[in-house]
Amino acid sequence: MAALITGCSAVKSILVLNPAEPPVMMRTTVHVRAANFDLVQILQESRDLVAKVKNYVPGYDLVVEPHVAGSGQISATVKVLGSGYYLPEYSGNLDIINAAAVETATQHVHLSRLNREIITT
Repeated sequence: MAALITGCSAVKSILVLNPAEPPVMMRTTVHVRAANFDLVQILQESRDLVAKVKNYVPGYDLVVEPHVAGSGQISATVKVLGSGYYLPEYSGNLDIINAAAVETATQHVHLSRLNREIITT
């Protein structure tokens, strides 16, 4: 499924559950292997994406900016601090899942309404 969504030919994701006490904040490191890349463009697009996500997940932040981590490998780390309304702040992964679902539904409704307006006019 991840390969279908990303368009990459090979994708691997690893879930790490950490039972530490006190609990640790939700963090994710993304590694990308690429033959050719423009690090300046990747940095700008990463910052833009973080700003966009922060509109609906205020605790989302880029902890380690994209950087060359090895030969042809780019890495970046993000974290999510939960809102703390119903769940502890360290459960930011649940906040981002719920917020992304609400954002997706909102966009779906907006596009559905826009599509109806185009068809009827």
